[in-house]
Amino acid sequence: MHGSEVDTVDDIDATASITDGRVEMSAQVTTALRLDVPDTQPLSVHEPHLTLRAAADDVRVTIDLDGEALDALAEALAQIQRGDA
Repeated sequence: MHGSEVDTVDDIDATASITDGRVEMSAQVTTALRLDVPDTQPLSVHEPHLTLRAAADDVRVTIDLDGEALDALAEALAQIQRGDA
């Protein structure tokens, strides 16, 4: 996956919750998880390296991962896949 290429993971269950004071709202959706990489290679580890997006109806979740966060996520996923977690 390079540049504006997009990979997706279909049919994920996503839950978004917002709390404002004593009011809490949440929504649960089944949608695709989009993995977006920047069009240009990040110049530093602190710039976004990957963006995860889940959206359906009125729910949108965006997670930007810099180089360090992406490395940590990749390591955590590798540990889970190996059965180390």
